[in-house]
Amino acid sequence: MGFFLGFDGPITYPSADKQRSVVKNIPLSHLLLETDCPYLAPQKYRGQRNEPAYIPLIAEEIALLKRIAVAEVQTSDYG
Repeated sequence: MGFFLGFDGPITYPSADKQRSVVKNIPLSHLLLETDCPYLAPQKYRGQRNEPAYIPLIAEEIALLKRIAVAEVQTSDYG
């Protein structure tokens, strides 16, 4: 359908099984990484103020789920 899905800190939460399933099954080119700042920090910082500086943690989680290098997540284009 051509839409994009955004993922943020909760993708790193232990209970995020449904979100992880979605990430595994959609093309990388249709994923957006976001922060929802100041809310929903990644697990490592849960309960603290969320910041754009935590985007790499989300990229790492997506790379693990897709079994690809983090660099692939960071350099994916929207073509």
